[in-house]
Amino acid sequence: MSFPTLAMSSPKKNRQRRTPPVKSPAAPPAAPAATPNDASLGFVRDKVEALKYGSLQLIVQEGRINQIEITEKVRVQPTPPPSPPPPKSA
Repeated sequence: MSFPTLAMSSPKKNRQRRTPPVKSPAAPPAAPAATPNDASLGFVRDKVEALKYGSLQLIVQEGRINQIEITEKVRVQPTPPPSPPPPKSA
């Protein structure tokens, strides 16, 4: 089985470079408008600060926070065993 041969064209010798057009200086960008994610990020920050032990998981779809899952762990200190009753005196 043979494959067709592709002819390679030779580079043009008198190719002129094109310079990009000069752009006028742009105005500084305006402050971005508040997005719904800003509220979500504030909520996440508050929850992280309040969380002592645990985890926080963000579910993101198409660049937006869609769901927040928080798992909190509570550390329980073991209680000492009860002391034996005092001996009865006869």
